[in-house]
Amino acid sequence: MTQSGHGIAVADGDAEAARRAARPESNRNRSIVADALKQMVLVIISLGFANAVQILAEPGKTAENGPHVVEWICLPANKSCHGFALDDLLIFAIYVLVGARFLLTNWLYLSTTYREDSPKDLKILPDAIGIFLTGVVIGVQSSYVTAKSGSPIADFFLLFCLILSVDGVFSVISLAVNCSVLDYDDRAQEWRWLRNNVFFGILSLALVFWRPPLEPSSWRVYALIFLAFLNCLMSFHATYRGYFEPTRHIRR
Repeated sequence: MTQSGHGIAVADGDAEAARRAARPESNRNRSIVADALKQMVLVIISLGFANAVQILAEPGKTAENGPHVVEWICLPANKSCHGFALDDLLIFAIYVLVGARFLLTNWLYLSTTYREDSPKDLKILPDAIGIFLTGVVIGVQSSYVTAKSGSPIADFFLLFCLILSVDGVFSVISLAVNCSVLDYDDRAQEWRWLRNNVFFGILSLALVFWRPPLEPSSWRVYALIFLAFLNCLMSFHATYRGYFEPTRHIRR
């Protein structure tokens, strides 16, 4: 090799080394943001669960009128029962499913996508904003985990639709920004989540605004509970396919 050729090779090697040195720094910052988001999600879901349990149990009335150990589930027709209303338990179970789904999918997504060895061009901002806003809405939703007469039961399902909408909008933005970085399997995984949210979001919104207004123990309440359950089930299935089967690969 000539001296000039050797010099070019050294310069190219130095440039590549500089790129390798700069890449971990930016990726490390992204990884720190992803870790902070995961901790925030965990805190929000934990506080939301605690708030939902408090609303369900109504500790201020527990000593006065139950719930009794034998009569801990009340059917809608049993007005003298001192236990938990069946509607309340079902809505509480759906809230737990929604929170668990959000925590699991986002924890796995952030852990696998924004590692220190992930592509430098991967942008975390759309996902960070979407996850933050969705977490806030889920935290607010915990205050509506009740189907008692006079409570705004429609608000619980409207917030559920809002969760799906926010998650869907920022998933589209993230796909648009990171399309060149994600390969086919990654894009297919994102689209499965997106189709699931759009389909069940539209159906749920239509049922909420169907006339007459939504009332406790109506068929629409049980239909909405069933749709929310199916949405969570499909999301868990998509998460299993994406993270527990060898189908997700990010091009390095």
